Order: sequence, then C-alpha cells, then structure tokens
Amino acid sequence: YIHHTRQATFARGEISPRLHSRADIDHWAMSLKQCVNYFVMRQGGLQKRTGTIFAAEVKDSSKKTRLIPFVFSIEQAYVVEMGDLYARYYANGGPVLDTGVPVETVLPYTEAQLFDVQHAQSADTAYLVHGSHVQATLTRTGALTFTYAPMTFTSPPSEWATGNYPTTVAFFNERLCFAATPNEPQTLWLSKAGILNDHGVSAPLAADDAIEVTILAEEVNAIQWLAEGQNLLIGTNGAARTLGPSDSGTVFSAANLVQRRHSRRGSANIQPAQVGNVALFVSRYRDQLHEYLYSFEADGYVAPELTVLSEHILRRGVVDMAYAQDPESIIWMVLSDGEIAALTYDREQQIVGLTRHKLGGNGIAESVVVIPGDKADEVWFVVRRTINGQTKRYVEYLAPPHQPGDPIEDSHFIDCGSIYQGSPTGTVSGLGHLEGETVTILADGAVIPPQVVSGGSITLPDGRTASKIQVGLGFEAEGKTLPVAISRGDGSGLGRPKRIAACLIDLLDSSPLQVKGPGGDFVPTHRRSASDPMGKPPPLKTGFSEIAVDSSWQELGEITFKSSVPLPSIIRSITLNLETSP
Repeated sequence: YIHHTRQATFARGEISPRLHSRADIDHWAMSLKQCVNYFVMRQGGLQKRTGTIFAAEVKDSSKKTRLIPFVFSIEQAYVVEMGDLYARYYANGGPVLDTGVPVETVLPYTEAQLFDVQHAQSADTAYLVHGSHVQATLTRTGALTFTYAPMTFTSPPSEWATGNYPTTVAFFNERLCFAATPNEPQTLWLSKAGILNDHGVSAPLAADDAIEVTILAEEVNAIQWLAEGQNLLIGTNGAARTLGPSDSGTVFSAANLVQRRHSRRGSANIQPAQVGNVALFVSRYRDQLHEYLYSFEADGYVAPELTVLSEHILRRGVVDMAYAQDPESIIWMVLSDGEIAALTYDREQQIVGLTRHKLGGNGIAESVVVIPGDKADEVWFVVRRTINGQTKRYVEYLAPPHQPGDPIEDSHFIDCGSIYQGSPTGTVSGLGHLEGETVTILADGAVIPPQVVSGGSITLPDGRTASKIQVGLGFEAEGKTLPVAISRGDGSGLGRPKRIAACLIDLLDSSPLQVKGPGGDFVPTHRRSASDPMGKPPPLKTGFSEIAVDSSWQELGEITFKSSVPLPSIIRSITLNLETSP
C-alpha cells in the first residue's frame, strides 16, 4: 500500500510529548515533534532564525543585567541596559558613546531589584516604578543626555511612603495609573486627566479629578501589571480584571467607573505583550502564556491559554518577554534555563506556533527587549557566556531577517557575531569578545573552515580575502516531524510498520538541508552542481528536493531535518511517500 502525506503548514510549532499520540486532533497535522532555531512564519512555513550580532559587553559581567526599551519615536529608539545602580544606552546597533565613553545614568535599583522594575513611556519620558523607590522619570533631553529624577506630586496619596511605593504603571484615558504598593497590593491610583503628577480631588468632585480605587474581592490578590485597552486591563496573582466606565457614553471618572473580574487566571509580575487589542500575559507560575481579550460571544473578557499544546516548552518558567510585531508577529520569551521560546501569534491567520531557540556557543539568554529598526523590529538580548574560561555578559541583537532574493553574502546566521565590510582582506580584528573561541566564518557568502580567535583576530586560510566577512559562534537549526498515522479503518495506524519511499521538501531560497529517516544517515536536499564555481557560495534553492532517506521498515515514519551551515533556510512543506505493510 502506498500512502502520501503532505504537511503544508507548521502553524502550531513544536507540540508537547503529551500529544504525540493524538493523531485524532486537527492540530496534529500542523505541528512538529521538535523545532529548534526555526520559527513559524505567519504564512505557516518555517524560517531559520538569523544569528545575533555582538553590540558590547555590559558594564559588569559578574552581575545580572536587564534590558528595557526607550522609544522616543520610530526613528529614535534606544535599548536601555539596566544594571546594578546604573543605565547605559544602545542605538543603531551599538552603545551610545560620548567621546568614546558609554553614556551612563545613575539609578537607584540594585541588581536584585532590576527585574521588578516596571515602566511606561510617553514621548521623551519613561516612568519607572519599584515598590522600594519613589516613582521616577527617565528623560531624554538630548542625543547623548538621559536624566533620572524622582517624581514630585501634587497632592500625593497618603499611603505612599518610604519603602511603600507602587509596583506597576500604565497609561489609561490620559491618566498615569499606578498600582499595588507592598502595603496596599489591591489599590490603584489614577492621576488627574492630562496632569500626570497630580492626584488631587475637588469638592464637589470633578470629572477630571484623580481616582483612587481598591479592588473588592473575597481574597487579597496583588496587582501584578496594568495595560491600556478599551478598559484598563489588570492582572493580579489570582485573577484577570478590568477597570473602566460603568456608562461608556459618559466620561470616565471617579463617579463613573466599574471594576470587574473576568477570569481566575493569575499573573506573574511580568508586563504583558500587547498585540492590537489583546494583552498576552504570563501565568502566575510563569509556565503558561494567556491572551486577554474581549469576547462578543461571552460578552466579556476571556483569558484562554495559548501554550497548552506546547506546555513542555514554558515549563521551565518565563523570566522576560518582548513582542516583535514586524515582520512575523513573534513574542520572544527568555526562559529560566537560558533557552528562548518564540511564539508566532497571528489571530487573523490562526497562527499560534511555539518554537525553541538555543544560542550558539551555549549562550544563556537572561533578558530580551524589542525596539523598532530601519526595516523590521530589532530583538535584543543579554547573553551570559563563558569566553576563554571567563564569565561574560554581552548585549547582542538578532540580525535583520534574510528575505528571499537578498544577497547571500548579506545573510547572518552566526551568533555573537562581528561583521567586516570594506576592501578585500584576509584578516578580521576586533574579535576580543570571542578570544580563544573556535568561530564559524562566512566570507562573501562562502563557508570558511573554522578558525580560533587569537589576539582578537582571525586570518582566513589559504591566503583567501573577502569584502564581507561574518565571524561568530555557529549554531544548528533542527526539526523533526511527528509520526505518520496511516489508518485503514482498524485503528489510528500509528504503530503500523511503514517505509519512507521518498521525502520531498519544498524550499524557498534555501541553502542545503540535511535530512534523515528514523534509522538512517543524514543526506543533503541538494548539492553544488558542476557548473557552480568553486570558492563561491552554492546557489540557494527554491522548489522541491526529493531525498532518498532511510528506507528500512519502521513504526514512526518521521524525518529529521537540520541546517548546519550559516546560511538561510525556509521550508514551505514536507511530503512523504510511504509504503505500508498489508
């Protein structure tokens, strides 16, 4: 019996081992058994992630460091490196320098407090909160000038005092909203409308007066985050709630408000990612991601879990999260063990695909942030590495995505990388951040044998020179399909012996992949032809590659594919031709 199975979408990403026998559910046909260093495209295919580019070492590699965004405008966006009692800044792919010295601002937050700081921004001012420190502003006053200052308030609430300050912040209806001091974890304070530092009230009460409201609930659930929507969205450690006008036809005020609980889904104190009108939040135990949105069917807000099909990935716990809208709508999550999870989320296209990412050189991701770039959103990380026997913490960012048709020599699929571009040369210096490491090299699009960085430089072998050279730590991207279920009316067919007669992979502008069956060896999807000039990169392939993988009889009928070279890879579909026993 001959059976053909074609997987034309990978929209659910890598699914949980708990589902590896659930061939009966619709998600099965859109999922993978394993997916590392590929992400799901909004069109349903798989694309290999680009590598990271080294920006700088943090101020003190012995201490944890966190990244937050400072987006003054689309054209002027900064990454803020928050460390122990300081902030530094990045823009245009590197640190912001003043006469060669990193621009730095003194902050009051210690290393232990960094990941409890929450922030909200309006134009050139970011508002920072932490329960042990008075609310403060970080203001950009010039291209090289950032100023930190504690906020001063008109008629501040009496509850605010030393060591008892709000822990979360957001904007809503032209008001600056604070919530959850250590002593009043269920209380919100909203400024006067349009006057962000004024918490005064009038007699009689005016519509634009400040608002103070405490959540009424049967148990104390501390507020973990606030987010702006049609209503003020509130995440507590035991529920998801809203605060908004009781009469939507009247201005929101202390005399026109209502608070509601919509879900008993608790939250961690990680600010949510906002995608349109949806807030995506991390669960109380940091092992689930939920969407929080208004449902017309339920006539209220709902908070379904997005990651139930891939629960194994977030089980290690989310420590930081950021949303990159363009080009692929991905929520990037740093996990407690240093791996990265990427959730492609597009409600209109019904794409909810979670994949895993491991940084080259055994890098441990510790923080993530997203800012707008020239042509796409930029994803930045703090990465802990062991370099030449020493612990280093580097700020690195993902290279711009390689799009079909882009020159192959511009592709960057090397982590912690540096790029030389200029007159032809055989030596690349400025590699002190990789001293002693064996590095992967791409020279004018051609893969060069690995070299060891010595004295902060490498030399291309055999006297070779190139005009564009990428040097960094290599990584593999790998995936595995689910077992094939072939039923002839006598069960699911998962355990039926089968033989893969042929495998067809539809590629788009892709370098060769290595593919194998359950028990065979890896074989390439395509090879360099005799007409391709040696010393040049092999042409990227678009279209079907038919591969003769392991043809032994097996019960699984799954294949493994991987990209081991620092070149692009896009997979549009996988087709298996299988022979089954009578």
